[in-house]
Amino acid sequence: MASSFEFAHGAARERIQRGGAPLDRSSFSCPRARSSGTRRDMRFSLGEPPRDGEPRDRKVVRPFAFFRAGAHPSAAASQRPILVFEDVFKFFRPDQPTLRDVNLTVERGEFVFVTGPSGAGKSTLLQLVYRKQTPDEGRILFCGRDIARLTGDSIPYLRRNLGIVFQDFKIIPHWTVFENVAVALEILAMSKRLIRSRVSEALERVGLAGRGEDLTGALSGGEQQRVAVARAIVTEPALLLADEPTGNLDPHLALDILTLFEEIHATGTTVLFATHDHTLLEQRPHRIVYIDEGRVREARSGLRDLRATEATQDDRDRHQAGSGVVSMNAVRARAR
Repeated sequence: MASSFEFAHGAARERIQRGGAPLDRSSFSCPRARSSGTRRDMRFSLGEPPRDGEPRDRKVVRPFAFFRAGAHPSAAASQRPILVFEDVFKFFRPDQPTLRDVNLTVERGEFVFVTGPSGAGKSTLLQLVYRKQTPDEGRILFCGRDIARLTGDSIPYLRRNLGIVFQDFKIIPHWTVFENVAVALEILAMSKRLIRSRVSEALERVGLAGRGEDLTGALSGGEQQRVAVARAIVTEPALLLADEPTGNLDPHLALDILTLFEEIHATGTTVLFATHDHTLLEQRPHRIVYIDEGRVREARSGLRDLRATEATQDDRDRHQAGSGVVSMNAVRARAR
């Protein structure tokens, strides 16, 4: 049976060859962002450019996704977080939630590690964002829109604002590198000329310039992951989701892939990077979202901050246990 990527690729080619009309982008479409520099630079500034005398080191972020063709965000909309979880529960077994009372806000332009033990719910958290799963309780807002309330027809338009990189790459080994990356644009019915330009830029950004005609199956594991990253960023998404992207790589290659994601983040893309590899967490002081037994804890400044937070919580719990005081978290846990 053909994979979903093979089906999409074949359908896109047939539509282009027959001169078919572009797909309807009436909802959840995202106009091409305006660059403050060259196309290769691909850096985006927040709001109007700084006036004379104003600092120019403001944080670079991708603009919000737009949900209707030709729409423009209001001043209030431009300040919304890109992602908000509100009191989210997800059950795969009735007696044990995989995610429990998750409240989380991700601002535009952030780089966030999502970590925790294997099976803790990292992948589930990301799957809720791109609507592979839906929450059983609570809301998830992407740019202010409730993801769970989207119709089936709207989900593809949501995903056009997202780039997704998987642990197992999900590439087609008998396709060329160019074909694996181009499929993300072909299903949008872009012109061949634009596809060639965008794919060349994406391959250059991930360090695979000039490798477009190589068969993907002949590449090393690290190079195949770079192809997957190129496919995820070629549409210039506002939010990049990485689900254990270094899980199948050795430590040296894993750090290279992390650095690549940081370079993409520097162009303004918001990144959620799921990993259980503490070696990567120790290398970079990014914000950490830690999931354990379905609950979320946060640390704003890397692994040391997370350990300090855990130590403080342990001391507080021991003090409360010794004094007979039960915290509200404990009450809620028992109630659940």
